[in-house]
Parts: sequence; C-alpha cells; structure tokens
Amino acid sequence: DKSTGSGGTEYHLSFIGMNGFSGKSFELIYVSNRTDTYDEFRKGLTSVIKMGLMPFVSQTALGRSISIEAGELALKKEQNNKEHDKWNYWVFGVNTNGSYEKEESRKSYSIAAGINGSRVTENWKFRFDMSKRIRENDYADGDDIIVSKFDEQNASTSAIRSLSKHWSAGMFMGYSSSTYTNMKNNISYNPGIEYNFFDWKECDKRELTVAYMNGLKHQQYIDTTIFGNISNNLWWHSLRTSLSMTQPWGGVYARLVGTNYPNNPDKYSVSFHTSLSLRVAKGLSVYFSNSVQSVHDQFYLPKGEATREEILLQQRKVATAYEISFYSGISYSFGSMFNNVVNERF
Repeated sequence: DKSTGSGGTEYHLSFIGMNGFSGKSFELIYVSNRTDTYDEFRKGLTSVIKMGLMPFVSQTALGRSISIEAGELALKKEQNNKEHDKWNYWVFGVNTNGSYEKEESRKSYSIAAGINGSRVTENWKFRFDMSKRIRENDYADGDDIIVSKFDEQNASTSAIRSLSKHWSAGMFMGYSSSTYTNMKNNISYNPGIEYNFFDWKECDKRELTVAYMNGLKHQQYIDTTIFGNISNNLWWHSLRTSLSMTQPWGGVYARLVGTNYPNNPDKYSVSFHTSLSLRVAKGLSVYFSNSVQSVHDQFYLPKGEATREEILLQQRKVATAYEISFYSGISYSFGSMFNNVVNERF
C-alpha cells in the first residue's frame, strides 16, 4: 500500500493462481479516501477483491451462477468529481492534541498542534508541514520542585519534480528549534536528486534508489556549544541508498545514509536501518528491525557537564559516538477458519 496525494491509501492487490490456476496472475488497485469511514473502506476493498476473484471463479462450476451489475451512477459521480476539483489537487490537514496528569508528587502536561498541505500530481509533488510541541513535568522531591521542560517546533517545505521513469529532482527547506538539542534556530536549504533502478510505477513491489543532497544549514544555539560557538554555518552533503521489496513471502527494507561536512571533514554521521518480515508458514510470521548509527557531528552540544536531573529527565542531549536499537518478534494464529460470528460485547 502507498499513500496518495489526497491523504488516502492506494492498495495493490495481487491475485496469484495456485494449483489448477498456476501461472495465472494479475493485479487490481483499490484507492481509499482519507475521509472514508471503516465501513466505506471495508465495502470498497471487498468489492475489488470480489472482482479479482472473478477470473478464477469463472473457470469453475460456480461461474454459471454469478451475475455482474455495473454501478453507472457511481461511475458518473466519480468522473464528475475528477472533472470539478475546486481544490486543484491541494489537500490540507490540521491536528492538535493535549494531555494532563497529576499525582501527589508529580504533575505533567503536553500540548501539540500542526498543519500540513500537499499537492501531488504525476509530475510534481509539493508539501509543507508545521508543528509545535510543548511538554512540562514537575516533580516534588521533598521541599524541592524539579521542573523538566521540552519545547520543539518544526517547519518544512519541498518541491519534487519527476524527470523520467527513473530520475527525480527536488528542493527542500526546513526550520526547527528544540530545547532538548540546544537549538534556538536551525534553518536548512538544500537541493537533491534521486535515481530509482526500477520504474517508479513498480514502487508498490520494489524500489532501489540512490539519492544525493547538498546544502547549507544556519544554526543558532541556546547555550554556547562545546566548540565555543553560539551560531554556525554548515555546508553539508549526504548520500542515501535504500531498498524496498514486497513479495508473497513477506517484505524487506534497508536504508544506508552517510552525511559529511566539507568545511569540517572530521565531522560526519552514518546510519544503517533494516527491517525484515517473513511469512514462515500459514499463520506464522517473524519480523526483525534494527538501526545502527555512528554519530560524529553533534555541533549543538552545550558546554559544561549535564546535571543528573537533566540526564534522567531527558532535558538535554548528551554526547555519544553511536546509537543502536534492535527489535524482533514472532506471531502465530491458529484455530477455526469458519467462525464468522460477530460479537463485540464489552
């Protein structure tokens, strides 16, 4: 499945013949809208699945008892909607959330809000995104009150042009600030180019891309850094390669990213992420995910030692040469395949 420009999801359903239908296979596409309810999504997807099964059913005795009706009114309505798009492919979203918790010795609250918009066509992809998040935790330690504050805001915009079946080019701009990373203002501007070894029309099944980006960052810090800077201008470039495959046996994804700073050649970062899902047998699947990063570009670290409270309450990013994470799991389902009873009590 892939996200559409309107915020919905495009599902590619592969119908693969087995046993007596071996060698017969084809694909249908179902697109859900962002505003669809679960019932609308269920009915739409079920309808496409039924259509996908028809070529196989028609070759059996059941084919004689099947009748097909065309929903002409629905087709005309869909066609009219496409011809009268008053938003000109633009889609916007607004979100907000908040929380409050209180105990005898602790209270906390958080507020977050964001707005985004995008316009996606076959040739162009425009997007902007803005968000802000505030969080505060107050702890009572005897007569002392320990306050942990977190304030973060982000904004980004991009324009990406499809050049051919394999090439794409884009321009990206961003802004961010975060008390956790000692960042007062972080402004970035960079172009990029990407090549996909496969046709982009096959992205639901496989992708193998290489992308290069080159740009400038202007960073202003809340506190003076360990390098004695209160601001910095950084020229940076990065190379990224990624692989994504979805097959009947499962899926695999891998991404390798390297970033370097030509005016500070000893500063760099390299990250490698992989995820793998395997269908071992009917009802049995295993999955793995890991991420490894070599970190040598923490320009933002404030000078001075972090206090015990800052470390424990994650108020401040501390120096590290690497970051590693690993996740794995197994799932297995079994039992009756013919129990279609719906009972949602409690």
